[in-house]
Amino acid sequence: MELHAENERLLKDVFAADLGFRDRLLGKTLCLARRRRKGRQLRRVAVGLAVVLGVGMLSWRSLAPRVRPPQPGSAPYTMVRTCRLAASAFVVTQPLAHRQVVVSSPNIRIVQTPAAGEMVHLIDDGQLLALFGARPTALVRHGSHAAELVFVSATDEERLWAN
Repeated sequence: MELHAENERLLKDVFAADLGFRDRLLGKTLCLARRRRKGRQLRRVAVGLAVVLGVGMLSWRSLAPRVRPPQPGSAPYTMVRTCRLAASAFVVTQPLAHRQVVVSSPNIRIVQTPAAGEMVHLIDDGQLLALFGARPTALVRHGSHAAELVFVSATDEERLWAN
């Protein structure tokens, strides 16, 4: 502890002799610290830029088309030879003979169907029961708008659904 206290006392004596010295020393220290920090930042940016440029150049080289020099003895072009078509390959039209006439007639029939709303016809209970004639059937109500058609004979019901 005594060494620390003595160092403190010596520093106070040095700084007390010249008050401006302490400020100049602190200013120089801060200036050096700033310069080192800026140098580190500049190095980081330079390394990052170098990496980006290197990757860019490598990818550009790999994506760029490679031009191959022509082989000795081969031409840098392809010779194409053409010739006239045979007369049978041409399509030729000829006028009709003097008395030939071509007549076309329509063979399309227009069919009209009723609209979808006209196709559905609602029947009442009496008409429904009349459809089954002499077969014994009953209409059982389950509410004001719900009903069930019941067949007395199971064979009549099977015949209805077999159709």
